[in-house]
Amino acid sequence: MNSLTLDRGLIGRWLLAFIAFPIGGALTYLIIGALDTPLKGIMGGALAGVVLGGAQWLALRHTHPVNTRWIVFTGAGLAVGVGASIALVGAGTDPNSIVLRAAIAGIALGAAQAVVWRQQGSAALLWLVAVAITYTVAWPVTRLVIGDNVQMGYVIFGSSGAILFQLLTLLALFRAKY
Repeated sequence: MNSLTLDRGLIGRWLLAFIAFPIGGALTYLIIGALDTPLKGIMGGALAGVVLGGAQWLALRHTHPVNTRWIVFTGAGLAVGVGASIALVGAGTDPNSIVLRAAIAGIALGAAQAVVWRQQGSAALLWLVAVAITYTVAWPVTRLVIGDNVQMGYVIFGSSGAILFQLLTLLALFRAKY
Protein backbone atom coordinates (compact mmCIF):
# COMPACT_ATOMS: atom_id res chain seq x y z
CA MET A 1 0.00 0.00 0.00
CA ASN A 2 1.47 3.38 -0.90
CA SER A 3 1.48 6.41 1.39
CA LEU A 4 -1.22 8.22 -0.60
CA THR A 5 -3.60 5.30 -0.04
CA LEU A 6 -2.76 5.26 3.66
CA ASP A 7 -3.26 9.02 3.87
CA ARG A 8 -6.68 8.80 2.21
CA GLY A 9 -7.59 5.99 4.55
CA LEU A 10 -6.44 7.97 7.56
CA ILE A 11 -8.33 11.06 6.42
CA GLY A 12 -11.56 9.11 6.04
CA ARG A 13 -11.18 7.19 9.30
CA TRP A 14 -10.14 10.27 11.29
CA LEU A 15 -12.97 12.42 9.99
CA LEU A 16 -15.48 9.63 10.60
CA ALA A 17 -14.26 9.39 14.19
CA PHE A 18 -15.96 12.76 14.86
CA ILE A 19 -19.13 10.77 15.53
CA ALA A 20 -17.62 9.60 18.83
CA PHE A 21 -18.07 13.09 20.29
CA PRO A 22 -21.88 13.24 20.06
CA ILE A 23 -22.19 9.53 20.87
CA GLY A 24 -19.97 9.83 23.94
CA GLY A 25 -21.74 13.01 24.99
CA ALA A 26 -25.22 11.55 24.56
CA LEU A 27 -24.32 8.34 26.38
CA THR A 28 -22.84 10.32 29.25
CA TYR A 29 -25.88 12.58 29.45
CA LEU A 30 -28.22 9.57 29.52
CA ILE A 31 -26.25 7.87 32.30
CA ILE A 32 -25.02 10.77 34.43
CA GLY A 33 -27.15 13.76 33.44
CA ALA A 34 -25.89 17.33 33.57
CA LEU A 35 -22.31 17.76 34.69
CA ASP A 36 -22.62 20.07 37.65
CA THR A 37 -20.07 18.66 40.12
CA PRO A 38 -16.42 17.67 39.80
CA LEU A 39 -17.31 14.03 40.51
CA LYS A 40 -19.83 13.97 37.66
CA GLY A 41 -17.17 15.66 35.54
CA ILE A 42 -14.69 12.89 36.29
CA MET A 43 -17.23 10.15 35.59
CA GLY A 44 -18.58 11.83 32.47
CA GLY A 45 -15.12 12.65 31.17
CA ALA A 46 -14.01 9.05 31.65
CA LEU A 47 -17.03 7.63 29.83
CA ALA A 48 -16.97 10.09 26.93
CA GLY A 49 -13.17 9.81 26.78
CA VAL A 50 -13.25 6.04 26.38
CA VAL A 51 -15.76 6.36 23.53
CA LEU A 52 -13.64 9.06 21.89
CA GLY A 53 -10.39 7.18 22.51
CA GLY A 54 -11.83 4.02 20.99
CA ALA A 55 -12.90 5.79 17.81
CA GLN A 56 -9.56 7.60 17.51
CA TRP A 57 -7.64 4.38 18.14
CA LEU A 58 -9.58 2.66 15.36
CA ALA A 59 -8.73 5.56 13.05
CA LEU A 60 -5.03 5.72 13.94
CA ARG A 61 -3.95 2.13 14.55
CA HIS A 62 -2.95 1.37 10.96
CA THR A 63 -0.84 4.48 10.39
CA HIS A 64 0.36 5.74 13.78
CA PRO A 65 2.10 4.23 16.80
CA VAL A 66 -0.91 3.66 19.05
CA ASN A 67 -2.14 0.71 21.01
CA THR A 68 -5.11 0.25 23.32
CA ARG A 69 -3.42 2.50 25.90
CA TRP A 70 -4.68 5.34 23.68
CA ILE A 71 -8.22 4.51 24.79
CA VAL A 72 -7.31 4.35 28.48
CA PHE A 73 -5.24 7.54 28.40
CA THR A 74 -7.95 9.41 26.49
CA GLY A 75 -10.52 8.40 29.09
CA ALA A 76 -8.20 9.33 31.95
CA GLY A 77 -7.18 12.63 30.37
CA LEU A 78 -10.74 13.73 29.74
CA ALA A 79 -11.81 12.58 33.23
CA VAL A 80 -9.08 14.64 34.89
CA GLY A 81 -9.65 17.59 32.57
CA VAL A 82 -13.43 17.81 32.90
CA GLY A 83 -13.37 17.11 36.64
CA ALA A 84 -10.64 19.69 37.29
CA SER A 85 -12.29 22.25 35.04
CA ILE A 86 -15.57 22.05 36.98
CA ALA A 87 -13.70 22.16 40.29
CA LEU A 88 -11.71 25.24 39.23
CA VAL A 89 -14.20 27.18 37.11
CA GLY A 90 -17.60 25.81 38.10
CA ALA A 91 -20.36 24.53 35.85
CA GLY A 92 -21.41 27.88 34.40
CA THR A 93 -22.41 28.04 30.75
CA ASP A 94 -21.46 31.64 30.02
CA PRO A 95 -18.85 32.05 27.24
CA ASN A 96 -15.93 32.74 29.62
CA SER A 97 -16.64 29.68 31.76
CA ILE A 98 -16.98 27.46 28.71
CA VAL A 99 -13.68 28.63 27.23
CA LEU A 100 -11.78 28.27 30.53
CA ARG A 101 -13.19 24.79 31.15
CA ALA A 102 -12.44 23.79 27.57
CA ALA A 103 -8.84 24.98 27.89
CA ILE A 104 -8.30 22.98 31.09
CA ALA A 105 -9.91 19.85 29.64
CA GLY A 106 -8.05 20.25 26.33
CA ILE A 107 -4.67 20.54 28.04
CA ALA A 108 -5.36 17.46 30.17
CA LEU A 109 -6.59 15.46 27.17
CA GLY A 110 -3.69 16.52 24.96
CA ALA A 111 -1.16 15.77 27.68
CA ALA A 112 -2.62 12.31 28.34
CA GLN A 113 -2.61 11.39 24.66
CA ALA A 114 0.88 12.82 24.22
CA VAL A 115 2.11 10.39 26.89
CA VAL A 116 1.22 7.53 24.53
CA TRP A 117 3.42 9.18 21.88
CA ARG A 118 6.19 10.32 24.25
CA GLN A 119 8.84 8.38 22.30
CA GLN A 120 7.91 10.43 19.24
CA GLY A 121 9.53 13.53 20.77
CA SER A 122 8.39 16.74 19.09
CA ALA A 123 5.39 14.98 17.52
CA ALA A 124 4.01 14.33 21.02
CA LEU A 125 4.49 17.98 21.97
CA LEU A 126 2.83 19.14 18.75
CA TRP A 127 -0.10 16.85 19.50
CA LEU A 128 -0.50 18.21 23.04
CA VAL A 129 -0.57 21.80 21.75
CA ALA A 130 -2.91 20.97 18.85
CA VAL A 131 -5.42 19.17 21.08
CA ALA A 132 -5.32 21.88 23.75
CA ILE A 133 -5.98 24.65 21.22
CA THR A 134 -8.56 22.84 19.11
CA TYR A 135 -10.49 21.56 22.14
CA THR A 136 -10.61 25.12 23.46
CA VAL A 137 -11.91 26.46 20.13
CA ALA A 138 -14.40 23.64 19.51
CA TRP A 139 -16.53 24.36 22.58
CA PRO A 140 -17.43 27.96 21.66
CA VAL A 141 -18.26 26.78 18.13
CA THR A 142 -20.68 24.25 19.56
CA ARG A 143 -22.10 26.90 21.90
CA LEU A 144 -22.84 29.12 18.88
CA VAL A 145 -24.66 26.27 17.13
CA ILE A 146 -26.70 24.86 20.01
CA GLY A 147 -27.29 28.18 21.76
CA ASP A 148 -29.16 27.93 25.04
CA ASN A 149 -29.01 24.12 24.99
CA VAL A 150 -25.44 24.41 26.28
CA GLN A 151 -27.05 25.00 29.69
CA MET A 152 -27.92 21.30 29.78
CA GLY A 153 -24.43 20.54 31.13
CA TYR A 154 -22.94 18.35 28.42
CA VAL A 155 -19.59 16.69 29.00
CA ILE A 156 -18.25 17.25 25.52
CA PHE A 157 -18.96 19.48 22.55
CA GLY A 158 -21.37 18.48 19.81
CA SER A 159 -20.99 17.62 16.14
CA SER A 160 -20.09 21.12 14.96
CA GLY A 161 -17.20 21.36 17.42
CA ALA A 162 -16.27 17.73 16.78
CA ILE A 163 -15.91 18.25 13.03
CA LEU A 164 -13.73 21.30 13.64
CA PHE A 165 -11.67 19.37 16.19
CA GLN A 166 -11.12 16.45 13.84
CA LEU A 167 -10.19 18.69 10.89
CA LEU A 168 -7.66 20.71 12.87
CA THR A 169 -6.10 17.73 14.61
CA LEU A 170 -5.86 15.99 11.23
CA LEU A 171 -3.52 18.79 10.18
CA ALA A 172 -1.40 18.06 13.26
CA LEU A 173 -1.33 14.35 12.38
CA PHE A 174 0.06 15.16 8.94
CA ARG A 175 2.46 17.83 10.23
CA ALA A 176 4.00 15.59 12.88
CA LYS A 177 6.52 12.99 11.82
CA TYR A 178 5.78 9.58 13.35
